[in-house]
Parts: sequence; C-alpha cells; structure tokens
Amino acid sequence: MDCLGCWLVLGDVEFIGRAGREVANAVRRYDPGIIVTAEAKAIAMAYEVAKGLGHGRFVVVRMSVKGYMRGYVTESVKSITTREPQTLVLTSEDVEFIRGRRVCLFDDVVSTGSTMRTLERLVNRVGGEVVCRACIWREGPWYASNDLVFFDYLPIYVSRELYGRFMNKSLIGVLGDE
Repeated sequence: MDCLGCWLVLGDVEFIGRAGREVANAVRRYDPGIIVTAEAKAIAMAYEVAKGLGHGRFVVVRMSVKGYMRGYVTESVKSITTREPQTLVLTSEDVEFIRGRRVCLFDDVVSTGSTMRTLERLVNRVGGEVVCRACIWREGPWYASNDLVFFDYLPIYVSRELYGRFMNKSLIGVLGDE
C-alpha cells in the first residue's frame, strides 16, 4: 500500500474522520469497551473510531520496547509489509486498561492477518476479550476467516504464477490460459 491508501490514512483529515465514524458505526453492535491498534498508520483512525464510540481512551500497541517501559508484555510478528520480524509491546498500564474489557482490534489494512492474530494473542494473554476485528481495507486472498469487519478490497497486481505461489498452488488453468 504505497500509494493512495497510505496518504489517506496518514494525513487526509476528512478521510480519517469519515472512515473513523463509519468503522465506529459498523463495530458498535459488538459493544466494544476499547479499541486496540498497532502503531503507526492506524493510530489517527483508531482515535476517530474510539471518539465515535464515545470512548475516552484507546490503546496503541507499540512496535518495539522503549527504555521507559517496565513490566511490559510482548509478542513477535512477521508482517507481510515489513522485512524483519517485529515485537508488539503492551505497557503495564495498557495491560491493566485492557484486562476484563471487550476489545475491538483495528488496523488500516489486513492482508495475511498476522498482525491481527498477534494483537489477539496479546489481548487474550492479558485478560481482554476480543469481540471484533475491523479494518478499512482487506488486501489479497490470504485472510481466510470471515470474522473481519472491512469496507473494501485493495487490489493486488501480480502475475498468475506469483499469485499461485502466494496461494501455494498453481492457478494457471483455473484463471484461464494466456
């Protein structure tokens, strides 16, 4: 997502406000008590979702341990959008805030779902209850579950051969001959 979606999520105030309200309306039926997102692109949107739900706070799961953190909880993740594995970190204050609450996991884009699954492991470990998963865009065919609230698909442009490797099978013949 190096194009349109990135600048919309990172800096378009109107888009962030409108999309945040739409996400809030879509997840309201799950009655989440808190929004949890991973840093960094989804932070502004998570703010708008939390505001739209009337929440006074949301949680940002950090991507690395900072020097000031004490008593933190971590999980490793290898995302499709990063070259190296990352460490997702919840501070002890966020752990206490999540414990016993109904949680909506939010990200801007879900491709393989690895970040969502890692966020869910973190929330479960600290005693939160994941009641929904939401994003703006779903990208590619890799996220197999039907439990995701999303608004549109981001197209992927790859050759049939590469798509087949992504899917661990050959799709030539299935998609038609060239």
